[in-house]
Amino acid sequence: MSSTRLDLSSYKHLWPNSNFSRQELVGKLSWHFQKNTHRSSEVPKILLLHGAGSATHTWRDILLPMSEWAEFVAVDLPGHAFTGLCVDQRSIDEEPLSINAMGHELHELLSHLEFKPNVIVGHSAGGAIAAQMVFSGLLNPKLIVGLNPAWTAYSGASGFILTSIAKAVSATPLVPFIFASIFDKTHLGDLLVHNTASKIDQNGLDLYKILTSNAVHIRGVTQMMASWDLSELSSRLSKINCEVKVILGENDRIVNPKDSLDNACRFKNYEVIVQPGLGHLSHEENPLNTLNILKGWTC
Repeated sequence: MSSTRLDLSSYKHLWPNSNFSRQELVGKLSWHFQKNTHRSSEVPKILLLHGAGSATHTWRDILLPMSEWAEFVAVDLPGHAFTGLCVDQRSIDEEPLSINAMGHELHELLSHLEFKPNVIVGHSAGGAIAAQMVFSGLLNPKLIVGLNPAWTAYSGASGFILTSIAKAVSATPLVPFIFASIFDKTHLGDLLVHNTASKIDQNGLDLYKILTSNAVHIRGVTQMMASWDLSELSSRLSKINCEVKVILGENDRIVNPKDSLDNACRFKNYEVIVQPGLGHLSHEENPLNTLNILKGWTC
């Protein structure tokens, strides 16, 4: 169990696609992101946003083949994994890791990188960030792809429980350290993954354990989940003009697929694919299928 932020140099030999990894200080954040370059300027430019509690490892089986036909930036969201919280600790207390704050920090990073995505792929909470950034005019993509997107509060049974726990944990500074110690010494972190109704490989479970055994990561995740207010986002979806495509795991226990479908119908131009037998981490369970769908939609 660690009480300091994860250090990429200590995990680079274990972290998927670390050859794409970069770290830069932009604004108040020390960012970790994975970025490739492509010989053609005509390929899709894709921004990939993971969900709450995850990191760039969620794309571990997707980025390398994607690099052949696209240029991408995949980030660790603020407070997650190797992306550090604000340098000025007081600014976290004054403006928590809200969806709006995260959107502006991301925009600052992308501007620094001079990267203008024409496709945003967002898993779960990453889908909410994508929609909010487009609604706010921070990004202007041709396409948003939501992977089990959380466009409203987590509505699945497991999602409701996790949100309630996050609010309790974030209110007490010492609790993240206690949770990290428990996750480090037990298989409780594996249970959290299983509660998504997804069956991922052992490598994926091991990577999630690295995250859940780190108190700073847990603190960032719980602060984010406790700070988010998605009450207005669902009413804004109908005002987003770009094309929206959605991939749902039929068995998702974090975001109820029915609610995801209902929200997708709010967009002006949408398409939905349901993947039978898969859960909230469907893109990790069947990355090849997800990759083929993405390629068909973007190329």
